[in-house]
Amino acid sequence: MTVPQITFDWDAILRDRVLPILGVTSGGVSQPTWTFVCGQPGSGKTTRIAQLAAKLGPDRCQIISGDALCFLLPELFRDPGNPALVDALTEYEREVQPAQIDALLTRATTLRAHVLHEVHVPVGVAKRAAQARAAGYRVACEVLALPPQESWLATLRRDADAAFTDRGFAKTVAWDRLLLSHHRWPAFLAWAEDKLIFDSLRILGRDGEVLFENTNELTDDQRHWTGPAFAFESLLVERLPPRSPAQRQALVADWQALRAHPAVAFQNHPAWTHAAIMALGEHLQSACTDPTYGFDLNHPPVPPDPQAAAGWTARLRADLIATLTSIEAQDQAALPARGDRLLALVATLMAQPAA
Repeated sequence: MTVPQITFDWDAILRDRVLPILGVTSGGVSQPTWTFVCGQPGSGKTTRIAQLAAKLGPDRCQIISGDALCFLLPELFRDPGNPALVDALTEYEREVQPAQIDALLTRATTLRAHVLHEVHVPVGVAKRAAQARAAGYRVACEVLALPPQESWLATLRRDADAAFTDRGFAKTVAWDRLLLSHHRWPAFLAWAEDKLIFDSLRILGRDGEVLFENTNELTDDQRHWTGPAFAFESLLVERLPPRSPAQRQALVADWQALRAHPAVAFQNHPAWTHAAIMALGEHLQSACTDPTYGFDLNHPPVPPDPQAAAGWTARLRADLIATLTSIEAQDQAALPARGDRLLALVATLMAQPAA
């Protein structure tokens, strides 16, 4: 039996909701910047965009966020399992939201406003970067570095709370989906460095601290980086930050509170399965007693802790192997050798006495 489908007036939604609520209101910036704020779900992109908007002037910044656009359609997302919404959801994902983003960007470039573009997977970024440069924008890329378990815990907290509000849009990010996003960014950065598609690259911590930065400049019609192309390596390393015993215990406490949340407890949601939730807790609890998670590559312990160093290196190697299997790594023949050089560099740093 065919289920009658609910239809939407997408033109009216763009006119009456998207542009008035999300569209930038002013501009006039002589040299606007188009910043891609990137990372897996829960890495801190929304927080970083708020920091940038406050610095640049909120009224002169066009924020592009898929979540913000979905938030404007509670009647579509409040009941995503409704069989009468299947066609509308498909149409929205494939055609409507991209068209809404295009409309917001057209307004922004016409007004000469800054663009803050949130991205969780590196799809279409190169095309948008070329569009930005053609429009006279300075093109920046910032990637948030955070361990995937901490990112997933952050998304679980956010989305479990949202499920019990009237905001009408609560995502459910599955662990596998988040991990897939996590592993795609390093290889994308290696490609982006090689192709010089950005004017600047930054690796940031979740609170916005700059962990790596590089810029490129135009000399005699040739672009080149002003510093070593090291964003690929930096992202891999910075996603393994040292955590104090107190920080690790706090993550366990967050997980314990989350496990009892009514949106999670005994629900076994397809994206938040009981097995995945419990596996997260087991990982966080084991990290509390594992010296690997307190190891600091920049300040190795004195006297040396071979067990912690070996464990940290094993985590880096596992992340590197997963990165090399990502779709972004497939056409980069030199990437495995670059990974080997990173591991050799890490081994050298670990062998050096502390300053």
